[in-house]
Amino acid sequence: MPAKRIDFSVKPAVLINFGDNQKEFHSGCSVIDIVFPKALYVEIAEIHFRNYYTARLTVRACVRDSSHHRLSSEGRWQTCVRKMQLMPVGHSDENCESYFTITTKQMAFPLRDILTLRFILRQPSPLWKEFRLDDIRLYKSSIQDQEESSLQSLPWLFESTRASEEKEQQRESDATKPEGVSSIADLSRNLQQLWAISQKVTSSQPAHGPSRYDVDGTYEINLLSYN
Repeated sequence: MPAKRIDFSVKPAVLINFGDNQKEFHSGCSVIDIVFPKALYVEIAEIHFRNYYTARLTVRACVRDSSHHRLSSEGRWQTCVRKMQLMPVGHSDENCESYFTITTKQMAFPLRDILTLRFILRQPSPLWKEFRLDDIRLYKSSIQDQEESSLQSLPWLFESTRASEEKEQQRESDATKPEGVSSIADLSRNLQQLWAISQKVTSSQPAHGPSRYDVDGTYEINLLSYN
């Protein structure tokens, strides 16, 4: 479970109606806004709540516009979770009072720099006149997740460290290498070439004959051919 709970305030739910006061039509849609009076913006890792006869849930977030000043309250609305099914069948009471958790895996984007969170509740069935969400809880990421996220957002740090280590190893190798002696890489490359030449010369000689070339290039008498 995430490490810390986020403080917030819930505005009164707004039921979407159509028509005048005498002839109202209940649309089966309600809106709940969550604000954060103790912070300019927050980062949310998980959303916990208990359902109460809500069939589907859509979550929208007002994300701070980074092009404005850092203290600006300007934001843009984006849909984070679209029509999440809470009750399999709206006319049945299955999962009508179940607990749910929304994690980052179910979100369309990470909830960072959030100014306002909006829950859009839908219950199309006329059997349930009241529907809502209870026991809403929001959590931040754990300290470990935040550290991993920070490190993953700085790939250049790893590249720079790796390059520095390689340069340091190269300097140490050059410092300990005796003057006039080739590097290990050059010696290895030359040995590989000599080995390839010797293999090619050996394979080109006949299986039986009066003479052959040895690996070191000297001419050797094949005594077996004169027996």
